[in-house]
Amino acid sequence: EEEDDDDEVEEEEEEEEEILEKNRLEYIYNIKNIYAGNAESFFACCLWFFSGGIGGITMLRDKELTWDTIMKEDWMQNTSNKEPLYWFSSVCHVLLPQRSAMYAYPIDIVIFLFLYLGVTETFISSKSRRNLFLFAGFLTGIIPLVHAHSFVAIGLFASLYALIYLPRTFSVKQNKIIDYSQNNELSEEKKKQEEESNHGLFINWFQFGIPIIICAFPQIRVYLTRLHGGDSDGHSFIKFQALWRNNPWNLTFPGYDKSFVLLDPNAIALWVRALGLMVPLAIIGYLFLCKKQKKLYLCFWIIFVVANFIMFQPWDKDNNKLFLIWLFMACGVVSLVLSKIWNIKLFFSSRIIVTVIFLSLITSGLLISVREYHLRWQYMDKEDQQFANWLVKNTEHDATFISNQSHIHPVTNLAGKEAFYNFDGWIHSHGYPDMWVRKSQVRNMLSGDPRFAYLFQKHNISYVVIDWRLTQDYSNLNEDYFKKHPDVNIIYDTPKYRVYDVKNIQKIQ
Repeated sequence: EEEDDDDEVEEEEEEEEEILEKNRLEYIYNIKNIYAGNAESFFACCLWFFSGGIGGITMLRDKELTWDTIMKEDWMQNTSNKEPLYWFSSVCHVLLPQRSAMYAYPIDIVIFLFLYLGVTETFISSKSRRNLFLFAGFLTGIIPLVHAHSFVAIGLFASLYALIYLPRTFSVKQNKIIDYSQNNELSEEKKKQEEESNHGLFINWFQFGIPIIICAFPQIRVYLTRLHGGDSDGHSFIKFQALWRNNPWNLTFPGYDKSFVLLDPNAIALWVRALGLMVPLAIIGYLFLCKKQKKLYLCFWIIFVVANFIMFQPWDKDNNKLFLIWLFMACGVVSLVLSKIWNIKLFFSSRIIVTVIFLSLITSGLLISVREYHLRWQYMDKEDQQFANWLVKNTEHDATFISNQSHIHPVTNLAGKEAFYNFDGWIHSHGYPDMWVRKSQVRNMLSGDPRFAYLFQKHNISYVVIDWRLTQDYSNLNEDYFKKHPDVNIIYDTPKYRVYDVKNIQKIQ
């Protein structure tokens, strides 16, 4: 009898695998058609890569369209009147300069897709569903190492997605696979069955969470230390404030700071200026989605809403990394809306409207992409490389340097040395404490005032690297102090760089 039972179990497993094999093409079909068809998908990708606001439009309106006009300005972040705009080009401001996003965003899409399939599809076996959740959990667990904003976005998405399917989220019921592939007449019934499935997801969500706890929590500890320390100005690292209440986004319609936050016209102005008609079209597109799609789409909107009210880093523009994740789905829906308008029987006039809207959405993105493609920046020249090689061979591996504030410098980029103070923007964006105190200390050390000589010892400063940029960053630089100091030696001297060994500077001279 036991052998018969084992045979029956094996037959059931083989049957499930056979059914799963028959429906693998349907997997591909569902991936490709979550929202739209081939044309809509192509234009959705164009929107994600090139979406922007009114910057490029104001340039076309107010400036002569010349090569110099395109190249001299970042039309994604500025209008023709030099008014700032809140948006980053996905390509030029995120994927290229912040390459961690290039790894993270594709992983995000895989995670969202696996969760979508794991929750909504009933034709897959329990084993396959478990693997979808486990692998999505593993990818989520490693994502903080690459891109913290993606981890936040996935957390928001998954939390709401579990709540939307609340009865199933806390159910452990397991449904047996049904082979409906043999009968095409059951296709509508099958769709209804998928919508109303009672397959429990409690175990699956648990399987999703375990890899996150194991992989992510050791990484989160590093971030919690930063959060506890506050930002560079002594305020909270994370701020609970509406985005449009920050300067300069609150200046489009001044005087509304004390009004109810949702009635502030700066909210609408911020997003119309930043993304044109993208947000209203993304809202309208909700009406064209089926039930499953609406549930999925709402979970991306929670990312948009939360990122509008919580600043996850001291610089509010860093929230663009979250908005670009919301844009994954928003672009697909907007493309669907434009497709619906295109097919209206007004024919010619409707197609003109769609063309104008589409071009208005991508003009700024196209302009900055053309600009970025033709910009030529020399990262490091031959002398920089020679200097870095000399530093590696002739200075201690743990030496601390004073160098200029550029984020492109051979001391840090090529030689891998530690700078006592470096690029303002990144220090502030990451919320390092006492930023301005440290900058003031660098200024005092470079001034040559003997009263501040103790700072070299206090902070274990080993070397000062002087070049033209350092003299610009610190106008009070007194190089004669280092040249004439009896305990300071010049150990590297070229027309471009001079390195002073300051390890032996005493407290009082």
